[in-house]
Amino acid sequence: MKIIVYKLNNNELRIFNPNPSSKKDDETENEWMQRLLQDNAIVPAIAIEAEIVEQSSLPSDRTFRNAWRMNSKSISTDMVHARNIHREKLRELRAQKFIALDEQYLRADESGDIEAKRLIANEKQALRNVTADPAIEAAQTAEELKAVMPDILK
Repeated sequence: MKIIVYKLNNNELRIFNPNPSSKKDDETENEWMQRLLQDNAIVPAIAIEAEIVEQSSLPSDRTFRNAWRMNSKSISTDMVHARNIHREKLRELRAQKFIALDEQYLRADESGDIEAKRLIANEKQALRNVTADPAIEAAQTAEELKAVMPDILK
């Protein structure tokens, strides 16, 4: 199955999956896709590099969908952008842990448990450090990056 892929001026990639029922009986698949490509309701006039590509050319894993970039007729993952997406996901995952640790810290503070406060402070610092994990920068593929999940967030 063919799809239409185009990008906007902010490099955001858009994908249009045509509905097979929109194909006219007397059209070939190529004529149909060309007609859709010219339709401003489908591909806006501000679109850049609109292409007809095979659906199979899309990455199967959509984890870093917002980091996909089009180069000619192939789709690749912009690893710089994917790393930022991954860091944001790590921040979301650690947010709940911070809330729980803040509660534990308050209880330790109220009871005067200095050792517990020290341990909690260390754990909170470890959470702050998850976005600086060198494995994030070392990841060369989306699969490698997706696998970077510090134990503290599991």
